Amino acid sequence: MTDPPVMIVSSKPEPSKMALLYLIAREFNEDLNLDRLLRRVLIATARVVGTTNGSLFVLDDNEDFVQSLFLRGSVVRDAAEESAAHIILQKGLAGWVRENKEGVLVDDVNEDDRWYADENNPHLLPQRSAIAVPLLAGQKVIAILTLTHDNPGYFDRGDLTLLTDIADQATTAILNGRVHRLEQQRLKLSDMISEMSRQMNASLDLGKLLELILDQLAHLVGYNQCIIFLVDQGYLTVKIARGLDNLAEVRNLRVRLYRDDDTLPLVNEFVPLHIDDLQTQNTWFKDVTDIHSRSWIAAPLVSQDGLAGIISVARTVPFAYTEEDMYLVNTLASQAAIALHNASLLSQLQTEKSRYTRLFEESSDILLVMDLDGVILEANRKACQVLGQPKDVLIGSDLALLDHNLRKTFDRQKKELSQGKELTFELRFQSGFGRETPVEINAKRLDIRGDISIQWAGRDVTARYELERMKQDLTHMIVHDLRGPMGTMLGSLELLPFLIKANAPEEEIADALEMLQVARRTGKTLKDLVDSMLDLTKLEQGTFPLRLQPVNLAELLAEVIDQITPQADAKDIHIVYDKLDDELLFDLDGSIIRRVLVNLIDNAIKYTPAGGRVETRVAWDDQMLRLKVIDNGLGIPKEHQQKVFDKFGRVDHQSKIQGVGLGLAFCKMAIEAHHGRIWLESEVGVGTTFLVEIPRNLAEQISL
Repeated sequence: MTDPPVMIVSSKPEPSKMALLYLIAREFNEDLNLDRLLRRVLIATARVVGTTNGSLFVLDDNEDFVQSLFLRGSVVRDAAEESAAHIILQKGLAGWVRENKEGVLVDDVNEDDRWYADENNPHLLPQRSAIAVPLLAGQKVIAILTLTHDNPGYFDRGDLTLLTDIADQATTAILNGRVHRLEQQRLKLSDMISEMSRQMNASLDLGKLLELILDQLAHLVGYNQCIIFLVDQGYLTVKIARGLDNLAEVRNLRVRLYRDDDTLPLVNEFVPLHIDDLQTQNTWFKDVTDIHSRSWIAAPLVSQDGLAGIISVARTVPFAYTEEDMYLVNTLASQAAIALHNASLLSQLQTEKSRYTRLFEESSDILLVMDLDGVILEANRKACQVLGQPKDVLIGSDLALLDHNLRKTFDRQKKELSQGKELTFELRFQSGFGRETPVEINAKRLDIRGDISIQWAGRDVTARYELERMKQDLTHMIVHDLRGPMGTMLGSLELLPFLIKANAPEEEIADALEMLQVARRTGKTLKDLVDSMLDLTKLEQGTFPLRLQPVNLAELLAEVIDQITPQADAKDIHIVYDKLDDELLFDLDGSIIRRVLVNLIDNAIKYTPAGGRVETRVAWDDQMLRLKVIDNGLGIPKEHQQKVFDKFGRVDHQSKIQGVGLGLAFCKMAIEAHHGRIWLESEVGVGTTFLVEIPRNLAEQISL
């Protein structure tokens, strides 16, 4: 059922409705800029309906006030900040339309309670009659269009119908304008983010990159406080911040979220968070931020390996940030995460490069890299030392300039090496100082950025040659040490046929027996020397089996004294030793301990001048057997005392003293095999004392 027509006296023209709608549609669609479009909607609608006064209230998706435009004559004024606009929307005709979502016709505003007259702004909407319609997008009011006139009864039902139809077209135009504005904002944001991303990726220094991120956030959403947390050794730590009074205290502070922390989704699920009032939340982040921080946004920095960090911004007032702000921060965080990952990769690459350079430079091997023409591309410190040339001289030099033999070797092997074959050979490098160094070279091909080069990795084998020389010297010494006892023994044995004859006088038989005793002692010395050399290797490797049994120490010491007496007599050395009880038994490897005592006493005799004195002392208690060999010989300087127990270690007081330098090394290993210890006390010009301690309960210790 339609309302009956209302006759209103008016001087308005009566163009066709279709023509008017066509004109208005064309007017609305000429420009998609939302700000200009809103003004066009208000001006064109007023012109079509035949008035010069009106207003347009713009609402958001929640039907909350966003903006208001007021038309007076040909002037449109934006009153978005005026309190009157809010009051009209709350109490006036526009508010009624928003609430009821339908159009309204008012013949005389002075007689309608729905009209609100602002006494403080009497010029705001000069009026007597009014019509108002909602602009509906579905069930939501996106704007309210109101037209007024100074005369009462100026508008009729036809105007209301026309205005309603215009509102439909205006709704479409405004929605298109919103989409256009959103698209423009997105494009602008995209350009901004792209530029920010470009700037961030251009800065691969971590410190500068973090500063740049803080700068970009300030432009993007603004903040009173900003903190960037990065994962370090499995913990989130504060790496950089602005707006914190206690920055020094929180820098590198580790994040420890509460068990029921409100921000767990941020850390565990990488979900960005927007909190209107941080101080009302149960979260660790509240404790690290300033107490005045209220509005808070945090976005995760996510890398391929998971959470790499968190960006957070805060303002000192609640409800200051929007969901759009969170979107912007999260978008920037995504770009920042990529830049930080790239910076991390570059840092790792630089670390590896530095590590490689350090290993290359500090290698104990000689490292030379040449191109296929034999020109040196790289040389490490060791190569410079051996060749006696600084690096800047070596780099770019031809091998032939260093040594023609090097170049000949390189040319001879170049074909095989360039085909990928590895070669090992020895060279002698001639240094710039005329010194020759033997070097074992491992040569192989390298592919560096598509270019083929040859690397020589050389090990200085001077020590190996020195060892070979030492082996030869050792052989000579062994031959010398064995030759003397062997000659004595053989000489004694050769005399026996002449001394022992049938019916020989008793004196001759006594002499023969003495010769046999000499041969026996000498043979035992020879055997001890050979046994000690053979046992030394087993003792070093810990594979020597101790043969423990009760040993009569008195008999053992007497056997030792008998063996070394000829050496003592030859130098007129007085031997003193303790007389022991024949019943005194100790669990020992008798053969090993006898050789230890022989070595110690023989060593004392060697380094004691003729006419000197060597003492052997024995003491014991329930825990330990103690032996001492004391001489009044040359003594050993302190700087040499630690070396005397080394293999081939000797203190050459006199060049005429011969020996392979294995005796004391054997003693040390033999005593340590008995779970004991050996050491010395010595003073130059006074003499030396060797001390030995061996546990009494040795069998029990070995069984454990």
